[in-house]
Amino acid sequence: MYPFVPRFSFYFQTMHRLLLPFSCLYALATDVRNLLFDSGCLRSTKPPMPTIGIGNLAVGGTGKTPHAEFFARHLLAQGCKVAILSRGYGRSTRGYRAASPQSTAEEVGDEPLQMFRRFRGEVAVAVCERRAEGLKRLKESIDPDVVILDDVFQHRYVRPQLLILLTDCSRLYCDDCVVPAGRLRERRRGARRADVIIVTKCPPNLTETRRCDIIRRLKPLPHQQVFFSAMAYAPLTLPEGNARALLLTGIARPEPLVKHLQDSGIHIARHLKFPDHHRFSPSDLTRIIEAARAASCVITTAKDFARLPQADLPDDVAQKICVQEIEVRILFDQQTELTSTLKKLS
Repeated sequence: MYPFVPRFSFYFQTMHRLLLPFSCLYALATDVRNLLFDSGCLRSTKPPMPTIGIGNLAVGGTGKTPHAEFFARHLLAQGCKVAILSRGYGRSTRGYRAASPQSTAEEVGDEPLQMFRRFRGEVAVAVCERRAEGLKRLKESIDPDVVILDDVFQHRYVRPQLLILLTDCSRLYCDDCVVPAGRLRERRRGARRADVIIVTKCPPNLTETRRCDIIRRLKPLPHQQVFFSAMAYAPLTLPEGNARALLLTGIARPEPLVKHLQDSGIHIARHLKFPDHHRFSPSDLTRIIEAARAASCVITTAKDFARLPQADLPDDVAQKICVQEIEVRILFDQQTELTSTLKKLS
């Protein structure tokens, strides 16, 4: 197999060169848009309450939802009334909608529904593609102390009080380029707008040498704080005899989850892998049910579980589902420093 490796490398390098002109055009369009905001031709409004904006430069897969939940938990612990406002990617509705126990992923999106269920109503969750309108509606309805704006880095019509940029440890924005040749939504220099940079999905045992090297490569501005986080997987309670586990995912990068399960000694007999935010069709559901009946348990993420039409699942399949919860852990004893940054908002 090794003689084929150089051929594949040559193929990807060639494709990268062919796509670069299109990346330049896309970068030019985003440059013009950012210039209009920077010059004041397009206006950014100041929200009517303290806000934390979370986003990334790359397309998907940096862990925005677990980090939004992390900030919400710590703000709740400080006694704040917290709300989360998202665009509601993947929903079939438009306009402002507040999540409720009766909401579905089609109405509010999978990630907002996941967050609403995770906090059991303690945190108000709403969706609106027009963030300024969404903030106004939240102010009128519940008047929260702090609002967390999910996936807002390129949505410049609202200017959060604290803007947090996430970047995947294995795919740093400083090593990437604009789509379609790369994965960035805008040029790397867009990172200058961030107040805080969090390097996500780090190995739990990330060394100090590696940490310093990443900071050197990111070249943060003097005012920018840089933190590092890892994904902590909650223990799974599996049924007896889980020799034929079915893994069901519809997330951007399932590889870390697969590795975690394998390292935990769980044998994945089959992996049904769907695209990120995939809306399960009736034929998908039939396929899932058939695969689940041949398995001893079904492992899925909270995000995917939110999209599953649970009312359509037979009891024998529903009883096999085990949801893998994910939490964020801040590395290098920086959690106190990061949460103290949040206290300044409340």
